[in-house]
This record gives sequence, C-alpha cells and structure tokens, in this order.
Amino acid sequence: MRIPLLAPVAALAVLAPRLAAQAPAPMRDTTAYTLAATALRAQPESAARAVSNLPAGWPVHVTVCIAGWCDVRTASVSGYLRADSLTLVVPHGAPAPAEAEVAPGTSIGVDLTSRLTLGLAGGAHFRVAPEVSYVSQQSKSYGNTTQIATYTVDGSDTELWLGVGFYYLKALPVRPAGAPCLFYIGPRVGLAFVSAEQKVENLTVPSDATTSRTDVWAGAALGAELMVSRSFSIGAQAEAEKVFMGSPRVVGVTTSSLGVAQAWVDVETRGTLMLRFYP
Repeated sequence: MRIPLLAPVAALAVLAPRLAAQAPAPMRDTTAYTLAATALRAQPESAARAVSNLPAGWPVHVTVCIAGWCDVRTASVSGYLRADSLTLVVPHGAPAPAEAEVAPGTSIGVDLTSRLTLGLAGGAHFRVAPEVSYVSQQSKSYGNTTQIATYTVDGSDTELWLGVGFYYLKALPVRPAGAPCLFYIGPRVGLAFVSAEQKVENLTVPSDATTSRTDVWAGAALGAELMVSRSFSIGAQAEAEKVFMGSPRVVGVTTSSLGVAQAWVDVETRGTLMLRFYP
C-alpha cells in the first residue's frame, strides 16, 4: 500500500530539478540584455510613450519585474521593458555594461569660466553641444594731462560667446577602478559679441566713448568625463580656437586706446574643468 503513495513523490523529486532549470531566473537588481531592438516605455504599458529605443543586446539594469514588466534604467534614462524582451544570458557581441551605462543622454554642463553647455544626444556616439559664456570686467585708471590736472578713467568690458560643438563619443571603463568614462573629440564654432565702455572724469571737457565688435571663432575640443554616478560626471576639456575679430564700431571720443577697437586674428588654447549633470 505504501508503494503507490511513494511513486508520485519519487517522480516529483526526479522532475523538480528539470522544472527548475526550465523556469526563467528571477530578474531583480541585476544586469539583463535586450533580446531584440525594443522601445523603452515611460509606463508599464505597450501603448505608453517611448522614452528611448534600445538596440538588440543592449545591457540595462533591472530593478524589479512585476506583472510581465521590468523597471529598468541606463545612465541617461529610466523606463519599463517587457520581461519577455530581456535575457540574463550575455548575447554575442553585446557592449560591456560599463559602456552601456554611459550611453549619452541630455546633459547640462558648467565650467570654471562661467560657461554653460547643453549636451543633446544624437545617438550612442554623437553629441551636439550648444554653449554660452558671459564675462564682464570693471577697471579704473589714472592719468595726468598737465602738472596740475589729474583725471580718472572708468572702464568696463563685456564678452558674450555663443557657439556649438559637434562631438564623437567613445565610452570605456577605467582600470583598475572599472568606472565608466566617456571620451569625446570634435569641432566647435560660434560668435563672440565684445563691447567696451570708457568714461573719463575730472577733465575740462569730459570724454565718454563706447565701442563694440562681433567676432567669429572656430576650433576643436578634446575631453573626458568620469561618470561618478548615473546622473553626474566630472571631467576636463582641452580647447584650441582661432578668433577672427571683426571691425570695431566706436562712438564718442577716447583719451586712450580701447583694446576692443582693434582687429586681428588671434589663436587661443585653454583647459577647463567640466561638471555635467544628466537629469
């Protein structure tokens, strides 16, 4: 009588390892890969807005899967993918997770020279970066026209730079730490609006003057940024620029030469520290 009761138990014991092997492994707080090109959705619904399009074999970080949908993220975006569109098996030719985690998205950057840049992703390896920079300086100087007449010169100079950069990107893990790092290189072009004002006091005939100039500039930049987190990076950028200075427009009478009232071709090189945020 005991044999019939034990037979189903024994059969289940034999089949259990096979059933466990066939069951999909749970995906929670792990790296998974897309089985095919798929859209990353804003909500766990097939009709929800697509926030990004991921290629086949792209690594994503899976937070949790519920009701057939997985909450996933990359360095630039977060969203939802169907659980059946993901696998834990690394596909042949899949990019390294460190490279995938720095897939560039929209960024906001600042440097130590008051420049603000935007990073607009044009793909996994291309970024368009509009930029703006504003600098204002004040100065005061003194002079003598005779032995008894002394005058003061109050001056101000302002520069507004507008430009755009076009960069090729390459993401690589940094050893031995393994942190993802983004390298980029490309051309930059733009305009510079330069103006100066001079006000002279204590003369018999006061003298005021203003002058302005519009320059065209072109150059290139080479830089790298280390992804401290999925939404923040710190890096450095080396630049070379040629400035084609325009003709000055002077209004009023000057007692001394205004630097902006000159026209020549200038070459500048500089290095800056860049902080970028990925909202």
